[in-house]
Formats: sequence, structure tokens, C-alpha cells
Amino acid sequence: MPLESSGADVRGWRRRLHAYRTEGAGPVRHAVAIGLGVFVGCLPLYGLHLALCLFLGWLLGLNRVKLYLAANISNPVMMPFLLLAEVQAGAWVRTGAPHALTLETARAASPWLLGIDLLVGAMVVAVVLGLGTGVLTYAALGQGRGNVLFNRLAERAAERYVTGSLTGWEFANAKLRSDPVYEAALCGGLLPSGGTLVDIGCGQGLMLALLAEARTERHTAHTSPLPAFDHLFGIETRASVAQLAREALGADADIVHADATTLPLPACSAAVIFDVLHMIPHEQQVRLLSAVRAALCPGGILLVREADPTSGWRFALVRTANRTKALAGGTWRQPFCFRHPDDWLSLFRQTGFDGDRHAGDGPLGNVLFRLTATDGRP
Repeated sequence: MPLESSGADVRGWRRRLHAYRTEGAGPVRHAVAIGLGVFVGCLPLYGLHLALCLFLGWLLGLNRVKLYLAANISNPVMMPFLLLAEVQAGAWVRTGAPHALTLETARAASPWLLGIDLLVGAMVVAVVLGLGTGVLTYAALGQGRGNVLFNRLAERAAERYVTGSLTGWEFANAKLRSDPVYEAALCGGLLPSGGTLVDIGCGQGLMLALLAEARTERHTAHTSPLPAFDHLFGIETRASVAQLAREALGADADIVHADATTLPLPACSAAVIFDVLHMIPHEQQVRLLSAVRAALCPGGILLVREADPTSGWRFALVRTANRTKALAGGTWRQPFCFRHPDDWLSLFRQTGFDGDRHAGDGPLGNVLFRLTATDGRP
């Protein structure tokens, strides 16, 4: 096959993939797609879920990929719990009480009545879970929807991941819109312009993708208040995630797969460290911050986002999520070294920074610090 034909096929495949993943755009349509997908997945019409999702997506102009992914709530892991909930809900609607979970009850149960309970309960569970999931999805995707400029840049940044992994774009779109740190960092006047920005623990490069789009926006609209850096540099310890960032950023940023605690950092005018410091021991926190200070020019800006142990149940959620992620990734011995906000400030001053907590009270009780590199070296 000629190379030109092969390249055209790849480009055509990417266009089709982009169309499938971005169809039905917008927070409302995304929320409806997820909620309706969960509704379909709860129905005991096994073997027909894919056809129903394709039909409903076509009929209502919704994202068919999201519809079917949400319909997979009836996967083998969830199926037993879903069936039990549906049968019990149906029995409660029909008789005013659920079935007693005993062996005698199971032996005496009529298959016809159980079938009726399943059908009735499936509708109840489908409506409840579908509406609940749709509302939660809209609440997450609707964050920052009043900032038209940020929404436009977030959408363009997320589209960089469309041709990557199956969930790359979905995660990027949800994360950029639901996590307030991105809008605060980009549109809150926290970052300067010019020079190099280093993102330590950049993950799949969401902040870098936003900054790359902001640079394009600023060059196009010269009055834009967005920060524009000459060079973007990301460091990520996970090889597969770093590769995803490289594919999304292309020539707009340099992504290095390395440990930031041992890698010599490039000279920079700004750096960001989001949700990273608590993942390393206390002595490495000192070493990393000292290295960042050495790389920053005097007056350079460092943004740090960390969980706030004083935020009560919200911090408990963060800690549980971190532990669950560590278990899922096979690093169940991963230590977590959280600090009180005042302890973080003390550490920042010790390593050559001046500043204060810029914001808190996020949905998970996180706190954002804006720090300035002092003239004196630590």
C-alpha cells in the first residue's frame, strides 16, 4: 500500500474517532448521555444494550461511546448486586417489603413473581441511578461554566487526547472542568508570562495542555490576560502516562519520564506541583523543593496544591482515594506524607520561598499555595 494512502487512512480513522468521541458535546448532553446509559444498563435486556445505546444516541444526538460505557454498569462485577437491588426494589413496590434473604424464602419463591419483581425493580433502580448519575455528571462538568474563555480552552485542551487512549479524552474533559485548580491557575492571575514553566508530576499533561492552548490564544488575541510561556516542560514518573502526555502535547512541550527528586531541573520562571508532595517522604519533599528553588529565577512563581488535613471528611475522602489508587496500581505500600497547611508554609520558607495559601475550600478541601522564590538561596 502506498505511504500516501496509508497516511490518508490513518487521518480518516482519527477524524472518525474524533467525531465519535466528541459528538453530543456540552455539559447537558454529556450528563444526559451518562444518565441514559446507566438507565439502559440497569434494564434486564441483556444482549440489547449496545443496540439500544446506538439507537438512542442517533435519535437524541448523544455521544454513543459515553452511552455504551455508562451502560456497562451491568458488568460481571456489578451484576449480582444490581440484580439483588432490582429484585428487592420490585418486591418493595409490589408488596411493601423486600424479600427476606433466607434459604427458605429462596426455595419458596415463585419464578414468575421474581420475574415481575425484577422487571418492576429494574425500572425503579434504572430511574434512580440514571437521574442520580446524570445530575452528578452535570454538576462535575458544569464547574466553571460561567467562564467562557476557560471553557473554550479546556475543550481545546481535552480534544488533544481524543485519539489517545479510550478514556483519555473523557478523563481530561471531566478533570479540567471539575477540578477548580486548573481555572484558578490559568485565569486567576497566579502565573507570569514568558520563560519556562516546569510541571512536576504532570500526569497526562492537563495543565501543560491548557497552557499550550493559552499560548495560542494569547498569540491570536493580543489582549488576552492569559499567561504565555516560551517553553513548557513536564516531568512524570509513570512511563505510560508520560507517553500519553507526549502524544497530546507534541511539539508544544517537552515531557520527560523521570523522578523529579533526582532529575536536574531546567532553569525556569514558574513551576507547578499539584498533588505530588504528599506522595514522597519528608526528606524528599525538602530535596525537591530545594531543587525547584535552585531552578527558579529570583521572583519566580511556584504553585503548590495539596490536601488539607484540617478539612474533616473531605480529607478522609482524599486519603481514601489515594489509598485506593495505590492498591489498584499495585503499590499498596505507598507512603503518604500529608502536612498541616502551616507546616507546609514553614517548609516552603525553609527551602527559599515566600508566600501564603492562596485559596482553599475546594470541593475536596484542597489548599493552593502561591509562592515566590526569595533572593536568598536556601
